[in-house]
Amino acid sequence: MLFVRPVILVLVGILADRSRITLWLLISFVISILGGVLFASGIVDTSSNLLFFISVSIFATGVYAVRALYFGVMKQGQIPLALAGAAIGIISLIGYTPDIFVGSAMGYFLDESPGSEGHQNVFWMLSGFSLIGGIAAYRYFVR
Repeated sequence: MLFVRPVILVLVGILADRSRITLWLLISFVISILGGVLFASGIVDTSSNLLFFISVSIFATGVYAVRALYFGVMKQGQIPLALAGAAIGIISLIGYTPDIFVGSAMGYFLDESPGSEGHQNVFWMLSGFSLIGGIAAYRYFVR
């Protein structure tokens, strides 16, 4: 799904420039949650190629859109230029923290529950991360 990334990044960037960036950040997290729950619920299996492709596309769209936007909210948060470096560091720490341990956690879930159940557990975890981000984005949006 990496080929979708540049398209999503540019499209979401244009949409965010023409409206509230926090709205698109919130929408992106909601899309991530929906895509993750589709997998986690067991509705999607690998025998249904079209549904599998659509679900992966939904999840990837949400994740890539979030990554396109989380540095852009600095302007709306009125972060002074003198503090931009520190703000980027904190945003990176929070935004990229799941990347540190999600690979190991995925391996654990897949080893403990091979097959579909392990993959469902992985997507429940990813949906949980998206939910936490969605709550934060909502609070930032209504602020």
